[in-house]
Amino acid sequence: MRSDTAAERAARRRFTFLALLHQRPHSTSELIALLDKENLFECNGEKDTSTAVRQRLYQFRHDINALRLLGCQLTFDRKTRSYTWHNSPFGLSLNQSQLATFAMLLNTFADTTVLHASEIQALLTFLKGRLPPDQQKVLDTQRRPFSIDLHETTDYRNADPQTVERIEKAIQRGQQLEFRHRSPREGKERRHVIEPQPLVFERGHVYLHGWSHCPYQRKPALSQASRRNTPRRFRDCHRPHHRPFRSLSYSYQLPRTLHRPGATRAGRRDAQSHC
Repeated sequence: MRSDTAAERAARRRFTFLALLHQRPHSTSELIALLDKENLFECNGEKDTSTAVRQRLYQFRHDINALRLLGCQLTFDRKTRSYTWHNSPFGLSLNQSQLATFAMLLNTFADTTVLHASEIQALLTFLKGRLPPDQQKVLDTQRRPFSIDLHETTDYRNADPQTVERIEKAIQRGQQLEFRHRSPREGKERRHVIEPQPLVFERGHVYLHGWSHCPYQRKPALSQASRRNTPRRFRDCHRPHHRPFRSLSYSYQLPRTLHRPGATRAGRRDAQSHC
């Protein structure tokens, strides 16, 4: 008997297929490429021919049908164009201390309205679904001996995701951020260009911290802003030959709803990253 028969290769291919989906969802092209890299397809002749491509796709679809007959819940999401394995037996199993900590996190973020609340809740739900049924039952029925109150005073569920994304991309890329901010105290709308720091949730609100570099004779007055002099400077990429600048530290409280296209000028909060 040969050491690598077609049946043996198909079995190894399907096992590898499940191992990949156990890690995360994959697209058809990703799965075929990874399986082909391990030489797990039966192909006659050259690998790059159109016939070989059709053969790999045929075997791939045959593997999916065979695994579904074995009880594997494999679904294809047309929106993300990826396959997901829903009933993997290789899930999580937490000890008592880990389970209590996980229950505390679930309780803390169950009804949160902070930025990225839906992503946090989706991750916790995903992890909970990987636990054995008995541990899931404990999470649903056990009384909580300890809880965390985030003291949320602002609901960010209606925040414009595109604006939040633009702010966060500027932070991740180390870019300057330009926007117009209306001071609640003065009622004046001012243009600001800052070097943004990570968004912070504190005292029930989300704050945008950043360094503002302005001419010595200009000193913007902002409500809900903390300022302090600092020797730190950075190059203004739009004006390479500018006058000396003063570095000021600012903190902006983000409103419930950030700027959306079509909003009136009085309620506008628009942000644009530069450099």
